[in-house]
This record gives sequence, structure tokens and C-alpha cells, in this order.
Amino acid sequence: MNTADVARQVATTWPPELAERWIAAHHDETGVGWKPVTIRTYGAVFGRYLSAAPTPEVTPAGLRAFIRGATRGGASARSIHGYVHQLLLVATLLWPGAVRVGQFDWLYRTRERLANVASRTPKQRRSRMVSAVEIVAAAKCGIAAARQMSGWRRVQHFRDGLALLLAVWVPERRRALVGISLRDIDMEASTIRFSPDRMKTGESRIRLLPSELAPLLAEYITLRGVQTHDALLIGKGGRPLGGAAFYAAACRTTERYMGRRLPPHFFRNGVAIALVEADPNRPDLAQVALGHRSATTTNHYTESATSIAACRHLTSSISQAGSKARQRL
Repeated sequence: MNTADVARQVATTWPPELAERWIAAHHDETGVGWKPVTIRTYGAVFGRYLSAAPTPEVTPAGLRAFIRGATRGGASARSIHGYVHQLLLVATLLWPGAVRVGQFDWLYRTRERLANVASRTPKQRRSRMVSAVEIVAAAKCGIAAARQMSGWRRVQHFRDGLALLLAVWVPERRRALVGISLRDIDMEASTIRFSPDRMKTGESRIRLLPSELAPLLAEYITLRGVQTHDALLIGKGGRPLGGAAFYAAACRTTERYMGRRLPPHFFRNGVAIALVEADPNRPDLAQVALGHRSATTTNHYTESATSIAACRHLTSSISQAGSKARQRL
């Protein structure tokens, strides 16, 4: 797939005029030279902007609406700064004339102010670190509740629980999980294939289906019913589930059964923590499982797993000490 095709795929829901400009900007021979993963990432951010803003143009009012939505979704100051930076670069492609005459100077200034805020804001990642074990338990609660429901609610709640299990047991990124089709699943071989166009690395990957996941997949596929497409995860009305809906479902389900909202990317963190907790001497297992090219990316999981283990040891020690004290009394 060439870069123009990637851009076309990203812009399917955009206003036609903006989509045409976007595709032209990424022509293989005359385009700006962005990599496919950059096109997808920046295009996805602009797609979320279009969903939040009152008009397609990038305006102060639209940016405020976008930031409000991102904040409600749990985005940190660092993430919001990144989003605004990406929006600015998209704007330079879609409205180059406006940039040249200074109409986006306000957006440059906003980006700089947000950069200052982000630099003073500690990272929030560790505050929401949880183990995959907790996420799996929440997912199973959701599936059990779904079996007591009927109609669309049953399909929706079962899908949401299954999505959490997929994100943990098949720890790919949101875009890859949303893109799973029925033809990607091989029940006989117990595998799921991920095509290169859905992967951040641009490389295809085959994941093994855990034995516990296969029957749940089969049960969900029956609930899903016959559709005009082969996307595994569906939304209301049978249409393929989008990335934003997947994000909302993950946050909703974890808040309901764990008491805290966890965006999909934190599920990969949970997988890494569970692996490091299980075998602290093999942090490389987390690197392999998540497909990280650098061990540096995985290092903070080792630190978080150690912190979690220490807290559990402390809690256990206090409980044991309390029991001994009560026995003496």
C-alpha cells in the first residue's frame, strides 16, 4: 500500500475537499514524505478533532472543544501537547496558504504554551499501572454480566469484555485490534493474523490464541450474527467498531468493574507488568511480547512491577503482623 492509499484510508470520513488535499499531500512522488505510521497517527488525531469541533476548520473554538474531549478521556498534559503539535502539522498540509499569511500563529503559540505546561507536569503513566491479571478479571465480569442480558445490550457487553481479553492476551495496539476480521482468525490453528497496514511497525504478525479465548471468540461470533462485512468487533446497527468506540468501551468497562478508567494502551502496560512480575529475571519477555524494538521502552515496566510487588509484600506483612498481635491478645 503506497502513502496516498494510506492517506485515502485515513480520510474516509473527512469532508471531501479536505480528504482530497490530504491525499494529494501524500502522493508517492510529489508528497511530503511522511511514513505510513505518521500518516495514520496524525490523521487519526485530526479525525478526532473533526468529531469534536463545530466546523472542519482548525479554530480556537474547535481546539477548545477537542481539548475538553481529550481531557475527559483521561489525556495528560503531555498527550494534549502532542495532539496539538500533530494538528498543527496537519493544518500546514491542508491550509498552506493560511499558514504563510500567519492565520495559524495562534496555534503555534498555543503549542508552545502547552509545551511549557507539559514540561512541568509529571507523567501519569505509572499512576494507572495495573497488572493484566486485574484486567482479565474485569473482562470476565463483563462477559458474565452480558450472559444475563438480551438483545443488543448482550452483544455490546460481551463484545466489550472480549475486547479487553483480546487486548491482554493478544497485546497489539488499538488500531490492530479494531482491524481484526473474521478471515484473520484461524480457529483450527488457534492463531490471529495482523496485516502490515494495521501495525505500527508496518510488519505483519501472527499471534497465538490462548485456549481460554477461543471458545469465547466462537460464542461472540455467534452473537455477532451475519453482517455485510467481516469485521470482528461491531457497533450498534452492525457497523464495524471504530477506534474511538473501542477506546470508549475500554474506559467504560474498566471503570465499571475496576473503579478506574483505563485507556486501551494501558492494557499493553498491564501485560508487561504481569510478565515482569511472573519472572523478574526475564524482562526481555515483555519486550518480545509487545514487539518493542528497544529494551529501553520496557524498562519502566520493570520498575513498576517491582513497586507493585513491594506494595503487595508490605500489605501482606502488615496483615500477618496484625494476625500475630491479635493471637497474643
